[in-house]
Amino acid sequence: MANHTMARMLGYDSPEELMAGITDIASQIYVDPDERAKLIDTIENKGVISNYELRILRKDGCDLGFSDHACDPR
Repeated sequence: MANHTMARMLGYDSPEELMAGITDIASQIYVDPDERAKLIDTIENKGVISNYELRILRKDGCDLGFSDHACDPR
């Protein structure tokens, strides 16, 4: 499953192109293929992701870093 924003961030023209081009999510999207299993495990065990950093790959091979840090909205 993918949306237009995700597809564009990863260098694809559409969600359909992204989904058609990805045959192995762990090795084609994640810089560290083991990170996918860790992410899924965190979601399953904690129900949420907090203070998590992730590096993913674009279609052109460049990598992007993402982080989800808890913040105090005060």
